[in-house]
Amino acid sequence: MNSMAENPNEQEMKQAYMEYQMVQQHVTQLQKQIETVQEQLQDIANVIANLDEMKKVKEGSEMLVPVANGVFMKTTLVDNKDLLVNVGGNTTVKKSFSEVGEMLVKQQKEMEEIYAQLVVQFQQLHSQSEKLEQGIQELVK
Repeated sequence: MNSMAENPNEQEMKQAYMEYQMVQQHVTQLQKQIETVQEQLQDIANVIANLDEMKKVKEGSEMLVPVANGVFMKTTLVDNKDLLVNVGGNTTVKKSFSEVGEMLVKQQKEMEEIYAQLVVQFQQLHSQSEKLEQGIQELVK
């Protein structure tokens, strides 16, 4: 008998471990995607809250406008009824606060659906990972 040949149990363990590693990589990727979507949802919620506050600011009020992280420019509010929305290609369109609010709520709902789908995928992969881990433990015994 050749001592260099692997026994079937060792081969099965290697295969199970490789599958386990692949599933773990997918779990890690999904975790990162879930975190990104959570951040985007928080950003949208913050913008919605900020819009509600901005509607209350009167024309002619002095404001600080962010230019970069921690850098602001002092300006005066000229129009508190409309916003300019970038629609791509360096093009902006004028929209009311309510139109922008509706757009943001729609984006928020879409992101929540994506989040829910990612969570389901994560749970399925996590369950698969646990089963593979149990299978490996049984092979080791």
